[in-house]
Amino acid sequence: MDTILRVATFNLKSSLLGIGIHNWKYRRELLFRAFRELDADITGVQELTPRMRSDFEQELHDYNLIGRGRGGLILNEHSDIAVKNRLKIKFGNTFWLSNQPSRESRMFSLMSPLAWIFPRICTVAEIIMGQKRVRVFNTHLDVTSEAARYLQLKMICKHISLCQEKDPLPTLLMGDFNALPYSRSIYALENNAFGYKNVHLSGITNQLEGGTYHSFKGGLGLRRLDYIFASDDFELIKSEIVRSSYDGIYPSDHYPIVASLLLK
Repeated sequence: MDTILRVATFNLKSSLLGIGIHNWKYRRELLFRAFRELDADITGVQELTPRMRSDFEQELHDYNLIGRGRGGLILNEHSDIAVKNRLKIKFGNTFWLSNQPSRESRMFSLMSPLAWIFPRICTVAEIIMGQKRVRVFNTHLDVTSEAARYLQLKMICKHISLCQEKDPLPTLLMGDFNALPYSRSIYALENNAFGYKNVHLSGITNQLEGGTYHSFKGGLGLRRLDYIFASDDFELIKSEIVRSSYDGIYPSDHYPIVASLLLK
């Protein structure tokens, strides 16, 4: 039996960085409204601070959050996966994109000067939908170094490959990749160039027009940084970049992407 799944990725903008009307205390209700309107079954979120996570759990009772914070000298942000309560979670874990994935480590500090402050992570969850299971990965890649992003994506694909060897499942990879569509990292992911035979993911939302990062300026967006990739088990029904604002105020400096997928 075919299953329809609605998935999204949304960089929420850290509560520690907004000023003026973009401060978390002003954006908070707008973001929760936007999240409810997305109405996604599964959402990968980025820049979720502990304060935001606490507010999220108090306000959005229809969702469970999966993931751990990344640590770091300044920001202990999460790249969590939000799952609607009607779905069952079989497994959830967060691993570091480093030479020691099981704990905080900063392998890429030489290629990215900010890696000591902002270590990078990926959260993975196995989710049960009726008689079917899916595996979801959500990440937020390095902001300064394309070399670091390439290695981080390669590490995620290695993790996907190991999971698929043990227990093949329909797989989604989403997040803020901090990479443009024509970058080396995105090209490698789309063309299965990381060298793992059992990893094949298609950029199901890559044909959308406009950017996802807009710096609270709105419009079509300045740059495309956010993506959803899927294994061949999924068929795209519809996808869009959601550019909603409320009285001219945006809930984040990124637009979310949402996609409806048919799981065969």
